[in-house]
This record gives sequence, structure tokens and C-alpha cells, in this order.
Amino acid sequence: EHHFLVPAVLLAAYYNTLGEKELKKSRIIEAQKRAKHILGGFCGFYGNCGAGVGTGMYVSIVTGANPLSHEAWQLANLMTSQSLLVIARYGGPRCCKRDSFLAIEKAVEFTEEHLKMKLEMPDHIRCYFASHNVECLFEQCPYYRAKVQAV
Repeated sequence: EHHFLVPAVLLAAYYNTLGEKELKKSRIIEAQKRAKHILGGFCGFYGNCGAGVGTGMYVSIVTGANPLSHEAWQLANLMTSQSLLVIARYGGPRCCKRDSFLAIEKAVEFTEEHLKMKLEMPDHIRCYFASHNVECLFEQCPYYRAKVQAV
């Protein structure tokens, strides 16, 4: 789900900012089609976290990138690489929530810098899923809350 959720959230924020409801719907549908090809476990088996790939997918969709594009192709790949670098710095094991939050935060920064659009973000992101993830990094995770509440 996270491989689709990351680009869907970013596309929704982007097209909401533009006020483009119809474009938002069609672009999210496109992201859903593309995300089906990013299998579970992609991070460990292919070395490419789906949340990071999702940020590149987002940039690819909003810029209209394709394999023969110049600047749009570059931006989509640059976005993915920056997200993957941020995610990789936390090390394993994977946590889909943490990696999605990290990827989205990086994509919001990237969008402002490269696409010249400011997307809204909460001041603080807190995760309430630690009790559901036996691999949680707890205090080493930037989103961990000491008193985790079930959602």
C-alpha cells in the first residue's frame, strides 16, 4: 500500500494546491497503475524502497516525464535518489511508515526547490504504529512517540 500511498498523497497535495480536482483524480489513478509494479519487499530484495520510488513517480507524473524526456526525466530520478538517500541513512530493518514519512518530507522540500510550489506539511509527524511493528527502531526513529496509542 505504501508504494501507492506516497505518490497519491503527494499528487493530492500538489493538485489541491493548484485547484485541479479532475487532474488530481486522473493522476492518482495513473500512480495506482504504476505502483502495482513495485512489489512488496522491494526495499530488501531490489535495494529500492517503494516509498522512495513513489516520490520519483510523483515527480514523473507532475512533470510528464517519460524515458525520452530530458529535464523531467532528470528531476524524477533526482527525486528518487534524494528520497532513497534519506531512507537509507536510517538503516534497516524497513519500516513502511517511517520510510513513507521520510520520503514525503523530502518530496515536499524538493517540490518547493525544483517545482517552485510550496505544499502544506504538519509541523511535527508522530507515528502511532510502533506497537504494530516488531521491527520498530523506537527511540532511533524520528517519528517515534514514547506513549504510542493504537489507532
